[in-house]
Amino acid sequence: MLPAPGDVRGLPAVPGLAPLGLEAGQVAVGERVVLVPEPIGPEVLQWTAFPLDGAPAAPPAVEGTLRAASGALDLAMGDAARTLADLDLARWHPEVPALLADLGRPVRGVALPDDTDPLALSLLARGMRLAAVLDLALADAPGGAVTHRQAAARDEALRPLSTAVREALTAACNWIPR
Repeated sequence: MLPAPGDVRGLPAVPGLAPLGLEAGQVAVGERVVLVPEPIGPEVLQWTAFPLDGAPAAPPAVEGTLRAASGALDLAMGDAARTLADLDLARWHPEVPALLADLGRPVRGVALPDDTDPLALSLLARGMRLAAVLDLALADAPGGAVTHRQAAARDEALRPLSTAVREALTAACNWIPR
């Protein structure tokens, strides 16, 4: 599962897990145990374990195929770009052109098996770079918006792209060789 604020898809139905996971912002899900980290010092984590013995299985991740996720990401990116251009609320960030120019290139520092589908690698790279662009946009909120209505329209334009990015990353990371 790739965590996002408020998104607990993929978590097993274990009492107390979802609230603690939401508070921590991350969860490690294994076959027999779920671990939730809690910082207790500058470089120290304490892990809370939730055994999965007898717990109902987690619902399958909503991901679809790599091609479907790739297409959805392309559509969301185009829709967001058109809407933001129409709103004329963009601000210049020197990092964005490089991120967008490298959308199709592999991401450094990500170790995946040698037989990973090239589409999964491409989807992972595009998703990670677009996630970085979205992080810049969120850090710059409300962008060039002057009114509440403009800020809401900007957020509404970015929301589907954010969802598509998360689902693309999930699909790429969950790809299983056939």
